[in-house]
Amino acid sequence: MLFSERYPTAKPGDQIGYDFIVTKKKDNCVWCGRMTNFKLEVLGVYLCSEECDDAWYADFLKHCEK
Repeated sequence: MLFSERYPTAKPGDQIGYDFIVTKKKDNCVWCGRMTNFKLEVLGVYLCSEECDDAWYADFLKHCEK
């Protein structure tokens, strides 16, 4: 489910959970390319959904193991 659907009242500056912040700027999701304004604050990447977050993070961890 898209973060924008899961958090329909989220506005720029809102913190979502411990990881995400809603930004004024929209950018491409680093996993699927869909435009989003939900940014993984610690790593500075945009992700549009839990599914993209899970897939991107699994790939990220795989590359860290090398």
